[in-house]
Amino acid sequence: MRRTALRALIGGLLLALVPVVHADGTPRVQAFSSVSRDIVAVGETFKLEIEVLVAPMEGEILIEAEAGDGSVEVVRVEGVGIERRQFGETPVAVLTRRFVLRPLREGTLDVPTVKIEVAGVHITAPAHRVQAYEGAQAFYRAARSVLPVVAEGDGFIRIGSGFLVAEDVLVTAYHVVVGTERVRVQLPNGKRLTTRKVWAVDPVRDIAVLYVDADDVRRAGLTPLALAPPPEHDEAGAPAFTAGWPDGVQQTSVGLRYDDLHPVADETIWVSSNRVRPGDSGGPLLDRQGRVLGVVTSGRTALSGTDFLVEDVCLTTDPRKALGLQLRTARPYGLRETLAVHARAGAHGHARVLELVTTLTRPTGWRTGERDRQVQALQLVAAEAPRDPALQFLLGATLDQVGDAPRAFEAYRAAFTADAAYFPAAYALGYHYLRLGDFDAAEALFDRMTQGTPYVTLAALGLARIYAAELRYAEAERALQEVLRHDHRFAPALYLLGYCQLAQGRTAEAVALAVRLEGLDSSWAERLRLHLRQPIFQPVALATLPPVGPQRP
Repeated sequence: MRRTALRALIGGLLLALVPVVHADGTPRVQAFSSVSRDIVAVGETFKLEIEVLVAPMEGEILIEAEAGDGSVEVVRVEGVGIERRQFGETPVAVLTRRFVLRPLREGTLDVPTVKIEVAGVHITAPAHRVQAYEGAQAFYRAARSVLPVVAEGDGFIRIGSGFLVAEDVLVTAYHVVVGTERVRVQLPNGKRLTTRKVWAVDPVRDIAVLYVDADDVRRAGLTPLALAPPPEHDEAGAPAFTAGWPDGVQQTSVGLRYDDLHPVADETIWVSSNRVRPGDSGGPLLDRQGRVLGVVTSGRTALSGTDFLVEDVCLTTDPRKALGLQLRTARPYGLRETLAVHARAGAHGHARVLELVTTLTRPTGWRTGERDRQVQALQLVAAEAPRDPALQFLLGATLDQVGDAPRAFEAYRAAFTADAAYFPAAYALGYHYLRLGDFDAAEALFDRMTQGTPYVTLAALGLARIYAAELRYAEAERALQEVLRHDHRFAPALYLLGYCQLAQGRTAEAVALAVRLEGLDSSWAERLRLHLRQPIFQPVALATLPPVGPQRP
């Protein structure tokens, strides 16, 4: 068995802190860790970050990483550091380590176990797994056929992505082109194409099939992409890739696939953990063979900052129906005229809601006096499709954007009633129940979502909030450990963990967390310090959970 032992490379091999007399003679040791990537190519490196908090203590600190079965090797150790701070009369040590690791084979692999020993106290850092894959060269070749798309309308520009499925057929998202008059496409050879024609649109699945000039495509040497056969669509746990153009620069991502959603009969939404950003919409979700699984239509954009919990989700829909319509069309239609037919009053509900969503993204937003009329129109759309969870959820997210929380709540409830497996609606509904103080309803929804959905960490955070409010501190701690396994620097979770420890009489551990928070977010550190110094104070309210709407990439 390969072992990599690190004995605090500051001031010698062994680190000794100032001895402190403690009530039971033992230090309080906590370990937190997270991996930089949960899916990685065989041979590529990723990082395991470890933080160890000790308060108070005496003796030596030993940190060891054991490679287990050897499927993941330790390449090197970096970022070694220690901070010594004082909280009142209590000295606190914060130790950090980064292990650079590399998977040696494909599959679900255990990350090396990290063991910590402090003055006779032995603990193990939280365990992690990664998904390793290989053989994705075809994806990188296919990425060349994914092109940047710029849709231009009356006073606005919208950026997205598109991909070729034939020399004169470019697929993108309907919401990228809705309300536009022309679309510009940038080819790899630098030539720009402008099209005002469309083969077909499918607002239900958020798909638009544009006409492009075949001669220009051939001259650019582009190869149209193939669609993955339907049997490939149920590979939960397999890698999936995107290659969109956020900010006009091609950026690839790799994620894990989850179970598919089936919001209505014969419809499929493919779900993965790819990071999608503004500009990714309309691009393909690809398998490792470079075949199209679906069209990126929405997702949760990763956020930064100590108050945001990043949990990436990508939703993609099936372009086959729209492509079938295209094959039955002798010549393309005018883009502006086709979009106008679908967007006018009484047209399909998806087209109407997508039009309103894209209106909200324009710099001008809602015009004065228009909001109430638009909300009434949205309500009429919802009434026409009460059993369509995707449409009801989209409606709820739109209402949330305009600040109409009560009607958004009703739309989310309708979406969940239509399909309890539609996790975006389940999370949004749980979030609203939590805001309303209905902890039982919120707990039931969040508990469902911890069973293999992309929002398992967000759901764990919601459960921790509920447990703490109901004085169920041990349960809150367990939920928070799951949150911190995902992101060990997430300040609101560290604060709430410290409060739960303090409520259970584990003051030294709460002190260590207060010291740790000083280096992350001074506002959360001060909140925890307030409880430590003045226990009579009630806990300060946490920032609200981030609402999850269809943040259009």
